[in-house]
Amino acid sequence: MTAYMNDMANKEDIDGNRLLLEGLKYRLKLVIPYADSWEQ
Repeated sequence: MTAYMNDMANKEDIDGNRLLLEGLKYRLKLVIPYADSWEQ
């Protein structure tokens, strides 16, 4: 996650809010496939 956000910040001229939003979307793409298998 840190590497992804660092790459985004260095690759594009992106403001903080947009960077956080893109980081959240990336993280959700990684987590959502496993949500059904987590214990509640």
